[in-house]
Amino acid sequence: VAVLARPSDEALCWTAPHADSEDDFAGCKGKECSLDKQFKLELCQQLSAWLGWAACAFASWEVICRSIASKQEDLVRHLNETMFDFADCQVARLQPICINGCLGQLPEDAGDILSVGYLQNGKKQGGAKAVAKALDPRRQRLAEFKLQGRTVKEQLDKFVADAHKRGDVYIIVLDQRFFCQQDDSQTGPLQWRSKTILLRLEMQMQTRMAVQLDWTAPSTEDLDLCVRGINLAGEEV
Repeated sequence: VAVLARPSDEALCWTAPHADSEDDFAGCKGKECSLDKQFKLELCQQLSAWLGWAACAFASWEVICRSIASKQEDLVRHLNETMFDFADCQVARLQPICINGCLGQLPEDAGDILSVGYLQNGKKQGGAKAVAKALDPRRQRLAEFKLQGRTVKEQLDKFVADAHKRGDVYIIVLDQRFFCQQDDSQTGPLQWRSKTILLRLEMQMQTRMAVQLDWTAPSTEDLDLCVRGINLAGEEV
């Protein structure tokens, strides 16, 4: 898990109650902010709680992305009621993004290379050391994996640039995998594939309003209790 972009306005950034200091947002060049580390940990915990252990353990990222896309409002509400409950900001909208890339045909002797991926907590899963060693050069060449004429790196750079231009967006990499795929198990060519899973969060400030509540006791004819909210300007809201 990695934070590729975060809001330029600190007021729209998540802050942990146990943050080390107010300077955590400063001096982050060349290293990861401690707040970003805490943000990733909390986000993964809340995503796992929302998805459930079965989905985290067995569902593919395609299934998880479809689940998030079909229940965006529910996940937004869950995040705002948990990790953003006491924050000055909240999630306005979110979007799961799945980027699939293809490098091209592999040599015939690459048939024994298996997939290597990453779990949500950032640790490696599966595959022997020899497999990881064989894939390492491919990770360094992400710019060569293509999707509809664009490289995966160009796609990522576009999302990050758009986020920086808006100034109110988080771009988080939830998972990134590199693997071999043979569409036809008998005669089809082997291809290097990449899968990058992003979560895009649009942030907004919490709306807080001081309201005085006024209620009227129900009459004998009307048993409904009438409750009104009046703001500081004396207007009914």
